[in-house]
Amino acid sequence: MTEAQFKDAISPEHMISASKGIGGPQLSEVERMLGDQRVKLDADRDWLTSETGRLARADASLTAAVQRLTAATDHSMAQ
Repeated sequence: MTEAQFKDAISPEHMISASKGIGGPQLSEVERMLGDQRVKLDADRDWLTSETGRLARADASLTAAVQRLTAATDHSMAQ
C-alpha cells in the first residue's frame, strides 16, 4: 500500500463512503433516511390540515349553538 493509498484509506471521506450499514453516514443512507422523513412529514402535514379543518368546523358549530341559546334566552326573557 502506498502512502497516498493509506492516506486515502484513513480519510474521513473514505470512511464515510466505505461505510455500509443502516443509519450510517454514507450519502445513499442519508438520502434514504431523508426520504423516509419526508414521507412522515407529508403525512403529518396532511393530519394537521385535517385536524385544523375539523377544529374550525367544531368551533363554528359551537358558536352557532351558543348563538341559538342566546337568541332563545333573549326571546324568552322578552316575553
